[in-house]
Amino acid sequence: KSWPKTEAVLNDIFARGQPKPDIEHAGLFIHQFRVHGGHLQGAWLPNPLLASDVDWTMPDDLLGDRFSITLLSRQSPHLYSNAKSGVIMNPSVSKLLCAYAYDAGSDRRTCSPPDSAEYTASCVPGCGRYGSSNDDNPTYCNPRVNEIYCNHDNAGWAPDDFENFMMHHEDRLRRFAGKREPLLYSELVFDANTWVSGLPRTVDAIFFMDPAEERITKKVHAQLLHDFGLATNTVPLLRLNLTNSFSPFTRVA
Repeated sequence: KSWPKTEAVLNDIFARGQPKPDIEHAGLFIHQFRVHGGHLQGAWLPNPLLASDVDWTMPDDLLGDRFSITLLSRQSPHLYSNAKSGVIMNPSVSKLLCAYAYDAGSDRRTCSPPDSAEYTASCVPGCGRYGSSNDDNPTYCNPRVNEIYCNHDNAGWAPDDFENFMMHHEDRLRRFAGKREPLLYSELVFDANTWVSGLPRTVDAIFFMDPAEERITKKVHAQLLHDFGLATNTVPLLRLNLTNSFSPFTRVA
């Protein structure tokens, strides 16, 4: 498939995203960098090198096996942060592990590293019971069993149940429409190994929202192009303005 996607294509995906079994038509898959206000080396990697102190409570080796993603579209214009920069992920070269219709706190659903004595191959990163470590029997949402809101203890929706995840998330948006519910974004968990092995095609674009982040995000963008020997007109750098519900992305570089 065509890569990288153009600004026009990304805006079109944003506008047309809707519940379908095909993940390619669901919307845009957004990963926001962990910090803002500080330069990140390899910000598109599972464990970027942070050039500033970060208040982060989980050790990196327990979070480097997955990426947390938010699904963004006109129907669901909600992100984890309205300030942090990030990447638009290419779902065609990535592997979905599970999906939640809400912020599921996937950093509290961990697996031990492969070189650890506690490692179990059946543990799915970010998809075990909340607060669990090495949960080797994740219980996914089941539309024939669970209520519309799956219990926070389970593992969200399985990859082959993506359409039900989308319907669950949109139902949640309708239920909270007009109410003061700040956490309307979804959380999808993707496999880090597949993400890294697919680079640079994993990244459709790099974006920023906060003008104060433009300079730093330009450095991240330039580093990505340099590290993979990409021409300046390949992976775009975009400005994201969510007040524009039709064409929120504008190309900067």
